[in-house]
Amino acid sequence: MKFNLKKYLAIVFAMLGAALTVAQFGIDMWSYSQSAFSSDIIFTIINFLVMALICFYLLSGNINSNYSAYSGMLMFVFLITFEFAEMFLFNSVSILSMLFSGEVLTALIAGAILALMAGSVVTGVFSYIRTRQYISGRYYNFRALAVLSLIFMVLTVIYSLFNTVLTCIAEGGISIFTISLSGVADALLAVSVFFTVLRLRH
Repeated sequence: MKFNLKKYLAIVFAMLGAALTVAQFGIDMWSYSQSAFSSDIIFTIINFLVMALICFYLLSGNINSNYSAYSGMLMFVFLITFEFAEMFLFNSVSILSMLFSGEVLTALIAGAILALMAGSVVTGVFSYIRTRQYISGRYYNFRALAVLSLIFMVLTVIYSLFNTVLTCIAEGGISIFTISLSGVADALLAVSVFFTVLRLRH
């Protein structure tokens, strides 16, 4: 059997992302059990089920070398792009106020967040469209697709880890209850998705 480095890298990063997704869900459920019922628990469960399905498709598809890997890949790109677009729309006013606050550090952080969000949305949309077109045989420029996917992966990793660090700073330190494992999971799954895209090459 020929050793396929891209396949095994996609599997390893998907496994790590899946493990952190499950861990984050466990922590969230424990936190909810310590307080009164909140409607947030419903959204947490729905989000976990969607992420679990993405992880399952990426893992089973890459392990068995079938089309489900690409279904998981497209689901992840769509979900992350939607989340970035949602955050961009709902936080644009506060980010812009930070950008023009007059404080250099605050403005730099706001500018970085704005650029990452906008870049992720744009590259996410084009990555999703071009990947679907490539799979269906309506687009043939694999090099451009790989570059788009690489940029999307890098921006997703940077933003996810950047947001995780900011959360830890805001919460006063790093602990199992302050660090966003889901953010790290998103970064790992983005890498898995990139290597899955590379396996599309005809």
